[in-house]
Amino acid sequence: MALLITYADAMSKHCCRHCQFLALGTGLAVLVVTEEQRKQLMATDDPTTVVSHFDLHCYKGVWNRGQVPTIIDLREWLKKDRREDCFFYPHTVAMSLPVAVELELREANRREADKDRTWLKWGAWIAAGAVAATLAWNIWVYYHPRSAPPPPPPVVIHAPAPSETPSKPIR
Repeated sequence: MALLITYADAMSKHCCRHCQFLALGTGLAVLVVTEEQRKQLMATDDPTTVVSHFDLHCYKGVWNRGQVPTIIDLREWLKKDRREDCFFYPHTVAMSLPVAVELELREANRREADKDRTWLKWGAWIAAGAVAATLAWNIWVYYHPRSAPPPPPPVVIHAPAPSETPSKPIR
């Protein structure tokens, strides 16, 4: 019975050893590391014997063999959890690197759209709550009018009558 690794399982092992972009070669001659080579890289004491004629590197350019100083570091490097540090796509047998690049981009866009939709859902719930609160307030005011206090009495200013004003100034 063949063991199938789902995307969720591969994401739990988010390291270069399980990534499609683990590659051999430089320039135009770039090959995907096979499942057997991946197992040998992790099992052997000298990983360079497995990939003796090619340069081991990340196809997306996150790292190359020249950046990993020792052979022991290479094994640790391949096991290192890189959740936020790289372009991870789970290794799939017989998938070419350009296809993996396109699928990884599609997956990244889907994750970003999910984040955007989450914010959109929150905004829709907040807007619906505001509409419901406004509707409830308007219904309450309509059926429960406030009894307004009586208006204040009008202010009357009494001006002196014209006959009461002295014609001469008072000294």
